[in-house]
Amino acid sequence: MKQSDTAVVLLVNDRLMSIDTFKGVAGAAAKRLKQFKDFFADAEHRARDLRDEQRERTIGPLRLAHALIVSTDVLERFDARRVPEKR
Repeated sequence: MKQSDTAVVLLVNDRLMSIDTFKGVAGAAAKRLKQFKDFFADAEHRARDLRDEQRERTIGPLRLAHALIVSTDVLERFDARRVPEKR
């Protein structure tokens, strides 16, 4: 095998390992995102059983936190983090 062929093989192997690493990281991120979604769905579901006043105080911040964590849109995240009076 020529030296240039060896270099190509090494480069391809490096790229494949990078892809495998990316897939692992992406898979872990997807799993973590699902855990966050499940957490917020459960918290909001449980908050529905609270008294009216307490439910309103609880659900608003939960929805705000949920929007901040799961959104990938920077402008959406910025808007979600502002206090409700300023929207």
